[in-house]
Amino acid sequence: GDIVLISMSGRGSMYMKRVLALPGERVSFMGGQLFINGQPVNEEYLRDRGSWTMPEMSLREDEYFVAGDNRKVDISYHTLGAVYRGDILGRLLL
Repeated sequence: GDIVLISMSGRGSMYMKRVLALPGERVSFMGGQLFINGQPVNEEYLRDRGSWTMPEMSLREDEYFVAGDNRKVDISYHTLGAVYRGDILGRLLL
């Protein structure tokens, strides 16, 4: 659930995303519901979870799954997915 700053292509392009799944976990979306290792996740921080659907994927040892919180917009318009630990520049403190 941490919000992190990610370097997508060098330090010229950075994104703020929420970490949804950790290395070794399986992640999917079905009708807007996030699943980790086949179990639904309660995302209290979302106002509208939308209707995202994504088949299950397994993360490798050094991968984290990230996505933004604006889920009411179709998944095809978002930058999301697995990122390497080295691409995470830091955690946002609120």
